[in-house]
Amino acid sequence: MTSYILKDNLKTAITAIILLCCQSPIIAQEEDTVGQLTEIIINGPSLYRTPEAVEYYSRHGVSATSMESKRDAAIQSLRAAVKLGNMGLAAKSAIPVLIDVFPQLEHVVAKLNVNYSTGNGSMEDWVQTFLVSEKNNFVFSSPFIEFETMSKCENWIEATPVTNIISQRTGKGGRIIEATADIFIILRVNAGACALGRITGKDFGTNREAWQKWYKETGHQTAMQDSASRPDAKKKAFMEIITGQKYKLHLVTGDELFGTVVAKDDSSMVLKTDAGSQYNFATILIDKYTAIDRNDSTYVKPQTTTDSASVKPTQTKAATVKK
Repeated sequence: MTSYILKDNLKTAITAIILLCCQSPIIAQEEDTVGQLTEIIINGPSLYRTPEAVEYYSRHGVSATSMESKRDAAIQSLRAAVKLGNMGLAAKSAIPVLIDVFPQLEHVVAKLNVNYSTGNGSMEDWVQTFLVSEKNNFVFSSPFIEFETMSKCENWIEATPVTNIISQRTGKGGRIIEATADIFIILRVNAGACALGRITGKDFGTNREAWQKWYKETGHQTAMQDSASRPDAKKKAFMEIITGQKYKLHLVTGDELFGTVVAKDDSSMVLKTDAGSQYNFATILIDKYTAIDRNDSTYVKPQTTTDSASVKPTQTKAATVKK
């Protein structure tokens, strides 16, 4: 029995040593990643229009040339913006570039020669039905990236309808009771605004000028203050985490982990899940936590933004974090 206890203690000690030794490289890797993603944003276009969007604008008298040569760079930029947003304030160094480039992607869906009648409700409601349907289709089955990535920026996707009536029949008061129309749904993915909102927690919508004004007046100073004050706040918030205790962890990435803390210090920990997977990560990634099966005690940390590191499995077993 004693030998097994010694082995377990030795394993825990070795794990803790590995954790401490690997902490700095993890943070360095995160910084490198921010730099790489920022470079992708810089090399991408500020606005990419799909062939459908180019065709729409050309037909409506707006000068628009093919941008197919920039397609790959635009998609990479969109992915980079989502990844930067996933990092929270750890990606604060990318804020000036995101505001400067402010990457956007525009696509147009055309519904041609569609027929309207009062049986479809008001014409405004009828058009709105197309709008909602096409935006959902765009998010769920985007021709650019998978749903899991696109959905991160769903709140920053604008959908605008344009209706060209080909023929119509009106009733009393000039109300349209029948019509044949072309409906165009202009979809704009505001990737830059999405990343900025998720990094900073601020809500300036898709208004680039508002983001510029915020950063010029307070944004840079605020980011630096948050960075300076965060380590002490984190240390205090996680003092009550106990090695050997089981916890439910809510990460700033939106993921949740259930498991037992097998090693920890003031800034990092090793968590072993019920399935046997073992994770090594900085505690600064934890948004809040709940102690399980210990009198159901709960401690919810005030939400803060992150400054380093992503979840990284230890060498004992590799696994993917799932929500």
